[in-house]
Amino acid sequence: MITNMERVSDGGPEAAADVAPRKICVVTGGSSGIGAAVCAEFAANGYEVVCVARRPCPLASAKSVLADLSSVDTAQASAEEVAQFLGEQAQVCLVHCASSYPSDAAQTPDVLGLHRALQLNVVAPSVLTARLLR
Repeated sequence: MITNMERVSDGGPEAAADVAPRKICVVTGGSSGIGAAVCAEFAANGYEVVCVARRPCPLASAKSVLADLSSVDTAQASAEEVAQFLGEQAQVCLVHCASSYPSDAAQTPDVLGLHRALQLNVVAPSVLTARLLR
C-alpha cells in the first residue's frame, strides 16, 4: 500500500509557502527485500527515508525506527515516533512492505500465525496511516 500525504502547519497558505516541505518516505519492512529496495529507490530520488522494521535499515542515510509491528502497542508507539520525526512541514509518502503469512492448511490452521499476519498486514498499516494523517 502506498499513501501520499502532506502535513502542513495551521499557519495558512502563507506559512506553507515560506518553507518548502521536506520530502520523506516512510517504509514499513524496509530492512530487507522489497522494503529495502523501496528505501534505496526513494533515497536515490531525493527523499529522506524512515524505515520502520524489526532490524535497522541497511541504507546508511535512513532513519531506522525499530519496531515489531505485529504488536498493537508497538505499532502505536512507532507511529508516534515517526510522527514526531516528521514535524509539521513534510510531504510524506508511506509505503507498507512489512508483511507475513503463515504456512498453514485448512485442516490445521495456524491460528496464532494468522492473528499475527492480520496484525502486521492490516492493523499496523491502518494505525500508522491514521496517525500520520493527523
